[in-house]
Formats: sequence, C-alpha cells, structure tokens
Amino acid sequence: MTELLQIDGTEDTPAVSLDKRNSLFSIRGSSFPENAVEFYGKIISWINEIGASLTNELVCEFYLIYLNSASNKMLYDIFNELEIWYLRGKQISVKWIYDEMDEDMLELGEDFAELVELPFEFESVEMDDEDEDDFF
Repeated sequence: MTELLQIDGTEDTPAVSLDKRNSLFSIRGSSFPENAVEFYGKIISWINEIGASLTNELVCEFYLIYLNSASNKMLYDIFNELEIWYLRGKQISVKWIYDEMDEDMLELGEDFAELVELPFEFESVEMDDEDEDDFF
C-alpha cells in the first residue's frame, strides 16, 4: 500500500498530495489535463486502496483555480469514492478553498456538497496573481 503519493503541479494539472500517515489529501491549482481519466485514476485508486485502513480523520483540501468539464467529472468520482468510505464509518472531511472573488468556484463546491454525503467546510481566501505561481 502506498502511504504517500505526490504529484507535482503543472500549468495543466494540479499539485496533489495524498498522505495517509498525516491523514491529508490535497489538490491545488488548475486542472485541465490532456487525459483526466488517467490523471485522476491514480488518485481514485489510492483512495480505494487506503480507505479500509483509515484510522484517523482524512482531511481533503481542494483549492482549485480552474477546472474543465472532464476534471469536474473526475472530482465527482473522487467525492463518490470518499463518500463510500464515509458511509462505511470512516472519518472524512472536505475543505473547499476558493478565491473570495470566484463565485463560480464557490458554487461548484456547494454543488458537490449537495451531491454527496460528506461534511464540507468552505473557506474563502484572498488571492493575487503571485499566489497563482505558488501552485506549480
């Protein structure tokens, strides 16, 4: 079982950190990969692989600047996989972080929160152009 999966962010893909030991899963940046199924498939597999062995709360942080429709679909698949483990009694929470000026990203997070049975927390942050460079 892989305890840690790190994927460096690029201009087209978000940075991903899946850390079982510290019970943290984060996705940060923009997401419009050439093949969203391939990119996100690794993440879904990791969640499925470690789900049964979770003993602490898994905190899932999503801080996305932009995502295309294929990425949107794959995030929904991720939330569905997380929901499976949550409904089996695992402690999982979602923190949806968005730029305070980006109402569309807030609404997307709210849509996901309505579609799955997971505890969601929403946090607005002030982001400037320099912050975007920190994503990759």
